[in-house]
Amino acid sequence: MVTNRDEWVYGESEKEVGQKVRYLIDAYNADVERIGHVAKGTNVGALVDTTNQMDSGGKKEDLERAVRYTFESKRIVPAAYRPFMSRLLYFSPQLNEMPNLMPQYFGSDGRAANVAIVFTDPTSQKPFMVAALSKCPDMHFVGAAAGSLVLPLQRFERDATRINNITDWALDQFKKQYQPGRAKPKRAITKDAIFHYVYGVLHDPVYREKYALNLKREFPRIPFYSDFWQWADWGKAFDGSAHRL
Repeated sequence: MVTNRDEWVYGESEKEVGQKVRYLIDAYNADVERIGHVAKGTNVGALVDTTNQMDSGGKKEDLERAVRYTFESKRIVPAAYRPFMSRLLYFSPQLNEMPNLMPQYFGSDGRAANVAIVFTDPTSQKPFMVAALSKCPDMHFVGAAAGSLVLPLQRFERDATRINNITDWALDQFKKQYQPGRAKPKRAITKDAIFHYVYGVLHDPVYREKYALNLKREFPRIPFYSDFWQWADWGKAFDGSAHRL
């Protein structure tokens, strides 16, 4: 999530977030009344009070169309702001500059139950880190001026249909590797188990040291270790509710 106005839409309590967002929306709607009728192409940004950071591209277009905003308390949701730092976020396409794929991962209102792996963008200057999240992360979750990448277990279609984000192709590759001949195993490899395996591997300090240079320039590659279930069980332990951010 990229808000471009963190100080306005993040907070420590529902009351704090609600007060700030109501003030922001009131100020924006006042601008709609004052300058929302201007001809398209006018430099609207020059007419807006920039102290509330509502002079960005998308908001200028809304001003030109005289689109009014309305406060919705249900949009105040828990979010992962930084490692071990949760805050409340006003999850709104109107006040969040770039939601990116977060509505597909955590629902249109940011409340959908899901779990995701978040890690440092390879282009970032921050050291590689990985965490499991059950709520929407900030773009700079791994640190200021650094981007994050998010891999959810599931994603949501426009009609709210849940789709497993691990492909059938991936499941087939793991089964070919660990279930040769497709003999009936004691524990069937599932997409959830693959998710835990990947999380376990990304946490491995030996893996991070061995592939340190690769992790700085490309998407992580996941090796086939000899004991699938050992790594999947480790990943599931790391991803337990007590460890999830």
